[in-house]
Amino acid sequence: GAKRLFDAFVAAMKEVPGSRLFMKYHGLTGASARRSIVSRFAAAGIGEERLLLEGPEPNAAAMMPHYARMDVMLDSYPYHGTTTTCEALYMGVPVVTRAGRTCLSRVGVSILTNVGLAELVAEDEAGYVRIAAGLATDPEWLRRVRAGLRERIVASPVCDSGAYVRRMQEAFREMWRGYCTATATADAGTIA
Repeated sequence: GAKRLFDAFVAAMKEVPGSRLFMKYHGLTGASARRSIVSRFAAAGIGEERLLLEGPEPNAAAMMPHYARMDVMLDSYPYHGTTTTCEALYMGVPVVTRAGRTCLSRVGVSILTNVGLAELVAEDEAGYVRIAAGLATDPEWLRRVRAGLRERIVASPVCDSGAYVRRMQEAFREMWRGYCTATATADAGTIA
């Protein structure tokens, strides 16, 4: 998982000379963690000047302005982002994801498909690199994907809380009906 993701990051960066990777998470608060990441990228031929490594923000609101520093977000794998993916899309940053076989590695697929961006879903590492590098090197494609991104996610099923609540209510009703039917059938067979 992590090795393949690292290799994909390196491959994408090599496809886009001068690109920079921005990583921001709680694990980067310590200097030793940052040094470890820098040395790992250096061993793969990516210099420290191309890495932006920062610790977390105190809350989501403080994180939002940082999306303006990004052109494209690379989703993690095999555990996809959920809130981060939605935040990025809401802030106008396209997300590239790699489809996996488990629920944890298909969240990004679901979000991007529901927003109408299935073109940003890769089936393998090579596709992930190709899409990420393509967005970074094709300003017209990037502009087209970014155009109206906030409006797209807000209008999508991802943000349609009313429809979600209705589906949940129906699921609960169906479970209750199933329970009642099973209980009535079990009681009918009981001899008193």
